Amino acid sequence: MRNIYIFGVGKGKQALRRCLRDENVVILGYVDNAAEKYTDGVDGLPVVGIKNMLDDYDLIVISVMRYERIEEQLIEEGVDERKIIRFFKMEDAVNPLYWDILNAHSWRIEALVYNYMQSVHYYIGNLKYEAADAIRKGEIHFPKILPPDMAIDKICKEGTSLVRFGDGEFELLKKEHDHDFRWLMIN
Repeated sequence: MRNIYIFGVGKGKQALRRCLRDENVVILGYVDNAAEKYTDGVDGLPVVGIKNMLDDYDLIVISVMRYERIEEQLIEEGVDERKIIRFFKMEDAVNPLYWDILNAHSWRIEALVYNYMQSVHYYIGNLKYEAADAIRKGEIHFPKILPPDMAIDKICKEGTSLVRFGDGEFELLKKEHDHDFRWLMIN
């Protein structure tokens, strides 16, 4: 059993809680920079400031998506950086040292989706303007769908690659199945 604190009480903590291996952890409480707002606690657990954490914790899991400043704060307050897990950092999600407290499969999916959304959300927001501009200029390019044999030839001869991940695939990967999907995760 590991005693942990979860830093942050926002949306990220919900994703983290879904991935926790409850049988292997004792949640001592939440840590938050605005702890005074949560006098009644959250999820039946106390919410404390960094300076009010108990000393008998093993790990602090940061559930805040933009974790960098919080990590700095914790280190400035004397927290050993080896005791800090950044839930939304892929480097931590692929580290087997933490898989006893967080389900490796679900955790990597959450980190992957977050990192994907971080990298494409600017493009998604701008997409309607790009499409409207292309329509006005008459420069619309539609993808070419090749028959399977031609697609395989193109992949083999030109070294191109093909991948298709949609929301259905991510939902399938997030659920616990008898199938082993770990081979799909790329470091």
